Amino acid sequence: MCAAVYLGLQSVVARAQASRAPSPALGKTQSRLRGLIGKVFTQAHIRDKGETDDERSYRFEVFDEVNGYARVIGPFGGYDDFFILRGENRDYLISIEYSCGTACAQRATFHRFDAGVAPTVIAAKDILDLSQFPSIKKRLLSICLDSHGDFNTEKGARDAAHLDLSACPYVFSFPKKGASVILFKVLNENGSSLLLSVGKTRVSPQVVLRWNGVKLIGSQPDDDGSILLNSEQMGRFF
Repeated sequence: MCAAVYLGLQSVVARAQASRAPSPALGKTQSRLRGLIGKVFTQAHIRDKGETDDERSYRFEVFDEVNGYARVIGPFGGYDDFFILRGENRDYLISIEYSCGTACAQRATFHRFDAGVAPTVIAAKDILDLSQFPSIKKRLLSICLDSHGDFNTEKGARDAAHLDLSACPYVFSFPKKGASVILFKVLNENGSSLLLSVGKTRVSPQVVLRWNGVKLIGSQPDDDGSILLNSEQMGRFF
């Protein structure tokens, strides 16, 4: 890559990073994150991923207590990210599963924790406020949610009525160091339903989502430039 192109890409990435306002949700997570993850991701989940009984183990590749972020890897393809959000009277945990081959599919599940009861899974449509973006909201809710209400870029996970629709055109970037959540639009596909293709995919920020203690509220990003996903950008955003 020539110097001018490289510097131009750095500028685009820097502007996209600058649009991420600090999140008020990710403090004081030190005593909670590991416990919440253990309630929604157990060794049984490894079995569900198709591994045998003697391979049902996982470990934390990243465990960032300060920013409320952790990454789980194990004897399965891809990885799982976890992000804690604080509400007024309860905690929320976002779990994101990346199934990776030549590219990565993304599935985001939202969990709510109330005192004394089991975690509740919240449908993505009930925790995302995209009222300022009616066209994005309509498209996201029609082709990016699976039969459980999770955000899911894999077409095969949808209910039968939506299997023939086009691929989900959006991906989420959740904060790893206290930044805001960004909903990106995928500008080009790699010929499959797996959209996050390292070195091939460009994404453009569409919505900045800020946590208000109950919902992720959408606002216009400061930068709508595109970002080419190579290994560095893939690790930074996803």
